[in-house]
Amino acid sequence: MAILMQGAWNIQVQSKEAARDQRFVISGADLNNGAHPGTIGSAAVFVRGSSWNIVIQSKSPEGWVNSTEKIHFPSSAFSGFNIASDDRGGGLVSDLDFNDLVLHCSPVTNSGVTDYFMYGNVSCYEGLCWWNPCFRDWIVIDTAVKLQEALKYPIMREYIEKVYPDRIFEQPVKKPIPIPDPVPFKPLMLPLQGNTLLPGKETGIFRSEAYSANSKAAPNIKEDTTSRFSFAGTKSIANAAVSKTFDIDRVKVAGIIDKFFNCQVNTMPSAILRFLEYDRTNAELAGGAYTGTGTREILGYAITDSFGNYVFRFQRTLFQSLNEINVDTAATESIFTTVQPDVIVQLLDAANTSIVLYESGLYSNVTPFKNINICFPCSSTFKPCDGQGIIQYIGDLLVIKGTTGTRGGDGNILGSDGKISNAFLKCAAWSGTLNLIACLRDEKIKYYTIRYKRPVDFAWSFVEEGCTLPRFNGIDPLPVPTSIRSNFLSLQVDGIMQNNVHGYINVANASDSSSWVTTSNLKAKLTTSLYIQNTGTVSFWLEAYNSGGIKIAEETIDLYLDNKWVEADLDPNISLGGATLGNCALFTLPNANGVVTDEKAPVTVRFRAKQDNGFMGAYVVTIAKGAVGNQNLTRTSPAAFIPLTTALPTGAGQQAVGREYSDTLQLNSCFFSGTPQEPTSVGDYYELTIRPENNWLDADQTFCAFRILVNGHIRHTTGEDHNPYYQTGEVLIGIQRP
Repeated sequence: MAILMQGAWNIQVQSKEAARDQRFVISGADLNNGAHPGTIGSAAVFVRGSSWNIVIQSKSPEGWVNSTEKIHFPSSAFSGFNIASDDRGGGLVSDLDFNDLVLHCSPVTNSGVTDYFMYGNVSCYEGLCWWNPCFRDWIVIDTAVKLQEALKYPIMREYIEKVYPDRIFEQPVKKPIPIPDPVPFKPLMLPLQGNTLLPGKETGIFRSEAYSANSKAAPNIKEDTTSRFSFAGTKSIANAAVSKTFDIDRVKVAGIIDKFFNCQVNTMPSAILRFLEYDRTNAELAGGAYTGTGTREILGYAITDSFGNYVFRFQRTLFQSLNEINVDTAATESIFTTVQPDVIVQLLDAANTSIVLYESGLYSNVTPFKNINICFPCSSTFKPCDGQGIIQYIGDLLVIKGTTGTRGGDGNILGSDGKISNAFLKCAAWSGTLNLIACLRDEKIKYYTIRYKRPVDFAWSFVEEGCTLPRFNGIDPLPVPTSIRSNFLSLQVDGIMQNNVHGYINVANASDSSSWVTTSNLKAKLTTSLYIQNTGTVSFWLEAYNSGGIKIAEETIDLYLDNKWVEADLDPNISLGGATLGNCALFTLPNANGVVTDEKAPVTVRFRAKQDNGFMGAYVVTIAKGAVGNQNLTRTSPAAFIPLTTALPTGAGQQAVGREYSDTLQLNSCFFSGTPQEPTSVGDYYELTIRPENNWLDADQTFCAFRILVNGHIRHTTGEDHNPYYQTGEVLIGIQRP
């Protein structure tokens, strides 16, 4: 895979412990692009450019192939860092020694600029944590979903209302809304230790020193390299304004973090990062909370290695940020100060780098040499090979074939007809667009095809959908989506050599493999509606071919596809206290001579929620009061028994009344269509009578408005998103005292 670099560097072979020939390939630079020998003792290669990339390769009998690279972090701003590599040595499994070829990268410093080096590991987090685990002194909430989870805790809601009163009503985008908000969520930052909402601004103090440039290693260098800036320390500019969070009990806040800290953290290989310099707003400079609305400047990009490691270098010139101070200046040196930059990091979509998936919180006052480990919420990323199977993942779900022929892994179980179950999915079908992840590690594999067969088919048909992977084109600073599909392959299909076969290029072993960001294992994007319109099991057959078009490997997988959506609606005629009224109705609580006789008078709602193919996940009724939110509800009579399901609520203090599918074991016969299966349903509609656990109105209230809603999910997954949400239209009512 490619390591993205910035600025001017000397690249030199440090060591080689491999039987194969080794080399490294430079592309996208201003000079010295191309292949360079991996020979100990060879001259350092000077490379310069605003953004360029380097790939280490080994020579196999089939040609040059990419090695797996690992970044070794620098020990100082001037020491540079190593890129170590591991080739497969002709086998399918690497020895992971990372000594086959080791390169040392030494930064070349230009006069008049200050170098900044950020390095660390990038990971993704998921699980029961609603805060970003990479910020130890801050509570950083970086998605709308996580914000809603944090608001469930009273002490956190109080904290957020004090610091971010205008953001507590932000709601997550709920699929299947087709076009989510393109602007990335701006994280909330709540101090966990100190009393200031943001650290005060600092300046860095630098010393300009003369030194000798390495003319042999960089004979073509044009910049003045006779001086460089050494970082000497920092100094505060001004104290931040008095915090408005001093009255928050942060011991209780920290207790919530300690009690519920249950994050699963995974490295993010081949993550494409964009670094932004951030200028604080006047309100932030005055001591206000971080908003993310200040001016931004793009500093550059980085790509993590196969272990999630990155090194990013950027420079600030005198004209950008330096002010000279004529203090303690010797004849051969000068002292400068610069405002320490604040930095934001964004995670870009590898399939389309114009899309920002997530944005980090603010890293304040970044020093010229800074270790920063970064966490993002988990999203679909590069998948490493796991064992010897070929088809290994559908999206993020491991479905590798075991020794007994069953498929699954990491808690996933794929049934014999292609339905999937795990901790979050209860006997679910596949829907939407599926990313098929397969490992074709044999260096002889140059091409592959994918065929499919539906239940009604007698013969296999070729998948003809396109598939793109990120690739450097030598023009753009970032990789661009590039097609790996071909309609003109000559392959021996079913024992007969055929021309113009529809297939794909195995980029891991392609002649231009050095230009691809990663030897990605994404092999196809399957749009389920193209293979079955309604529901059923579809078989997919991957066949791998060598350069002569001879098949040398194959594997099949069965997936149950379902493209039926939910039919759901809520009757606007609501009953309360013996009266049935329509939308926007005003109900009066039952009373005798003006005295309320039932503060918890039941309401009856009639609704429908069905999924004809049996993949209903849940349907529930919720009732929200004014701006308070959903009320705790209870049934007026026990729910009927329906196999494989659980009636809600299952206890006190719950805000939803309905039913959910709950069985994980019936991977073949797991049919639940929704309200049509309720014993008392009429024409697919079900009447539910419920009452609040507490009174409708507080003692001092004479009226309040209520919102009634039916919502839920169906048991579908793309392998990356699961259990898509649906909801009916709202019915609004008012309840008053007599």
